[in-house]
Formats: sequence, structure tokens, C-alpha cells
Amino acid sequence: MPGRIEAYIHSDSIVPNKGGCLVEVECQTDFAARTDTFIAFARQVAKLMFGYGATDWQELTEQYPTLETDRCQLELHLKERVRVGRVVALRLDNGKEQVSEEK
Repeated sequence: MPGRIEAYIHSDSIVPNKGGCLVEVECQTDFAARTDTFIAFARQVAKLMFGYGATDWQELTEQYPTLETDRCQLELHLKERVRVGRVVALRLDNGKEQVSEEK
């Protein structure tokens, strides 16, 4: 299925929780995956997945319910199905590595 794998990297010298998140966001055509609205949605999902520590879409929408509304509005705008797929996160808290993966 076409879509986008979006990365969010959280690394600065101030906060101790460094790491990143990869999120697979799927749609039906590569044309839709290249639109600014689709890219912005994928970026927002990756950032929130890392920020909230969620490991899958359902867990994230429980913590941030308006995100499901955003996904539905994106589907209406693109006239295509949009699905958040796999998530892989890596956190470096106090020098200890934590990897979480949702399939």
C-alpha cells in the first residue's frame, strides 16, 4: 500500500529523553502520500507517538482523541483511506536504550 514512513527525532542538549520514532502512514495512492496535508498529518503522528510514548494508533488516540477526527477529515479531503500502521520508537533515557515496536 502506498504511503509514507515519517521520522521524528528528539535530540537537544536540554532534555534528558532523547530518541526518535518511525511511523508508517498508509493511503491508497502515491499521489495522496505526496500532498502537504498528508505529510503534515504523518509528521504530527510521529511527533505525538514519541511525545506520549504510545506504541500503536489506538493507544495514541486514547490519549489524544482529536487525532482520529483529524485522520477522518484527511480521508474526506483526499477521498482515500488513511491508516496508521507500524510504529518503532527508540528512547535514550539516562543513557539506557529502550526500543518499542508495534506490528
